[in-house]
Amino acid sequence: MKPLGPKNVVGLGFYQAARLIVWLLGRLMWRLRITGKENVPDSGPFLLCPVHRSNVDGPLTVIMTNRQMRYFAKAEMFRPAFFARIISAMGAIPVHREAPDRQALKTCLDVLNAGWPIVLFPEGGRKEGLTVEEIQEGAVYLAAKTGAPIVPVGIAGSDAVNPKGSSRIRFGKVTAIIGAPMHVSPSEEGGRMSRSDIRDTTENLRQQLQQLLDKAESAPS
Repeated sequence: MKPLGPKNVVGLGFYQAARLIVWLLGRLMWRLRITGKENVPDSGPFLLCPVHRSNVDGPLTVIMTNRQMRYFAKAEMFRPAFFARIISAMGAIPVHREAPDRQALKTCLDVLNAGWPIVLFPEGGRKEGLTVEEIQEGAVYLAAKTGAPIVPVGIAGSDAVNPKGSSRIRFGKVTAIIGAPMHVSPSEEGGRMSRSDIRDTTENLRQQLQQLLDKAESAPS
C-alpha cells in the first residue's frame, strides 16, 4: 500500500487523536452502537458509503474501522490555510459540490488504486428525513473502475445529536449499521459499465441504504 504522502506520520497522529475524541463522545454522550464491523474489509481499497443526516456522520466513520480512511470534504473547509493543513494531514480531499469536480474524481481513483479506503456519501450532501432519495452514481463508477467494493452504512440518531443549523453537540442515541459489501462487476471490457447498468446498480445501492437506515431507526434503545 502506498503512503498518503510526506505528511503521513503527522496525519496518522491527528487521525488517532480524532478517533479517540469520537470514541469518547460515542461512549459518554451518544450511547453509540455500531454493528456489522465484520463487513469492513481488512485490507485493500473500499468505498465506505453512509447515509448523511448530520455533521457528525463523517467523524463517526473513523471508528467504524481501525484502518485509516480518506474522505471528501467541501472545498470551503480548506480555508483558512492552517485548517486546510490539519484536515489534509488527516486524509481529506477537497471537492467543489456545485459542479462536477474532475480533479477530485481523479484523486479518488488514485487513492483507491493505491489500496486506500475512502469515505463517500452517495447522497452528495446532508439530507433530512427517513427516506433515501435519488443518490449520485459516483460510488458505482469508482467501484467499477477500481474493483473496490462498496460498503453501505445506515446511521440513525445523528441528526438529533447535531441538528441542522446548529453547532451544538447534544446527548442522544446513535446507531450505525454496516451492511455487507457490494461488489460491482463491469459489464464491458476495460472496466466500463453501460449507463443502464450504472443506474440499476446505483438504485440497488440506494435500496440497501434505505434498508440499513430503516433498521438503524428501529433498533432498540
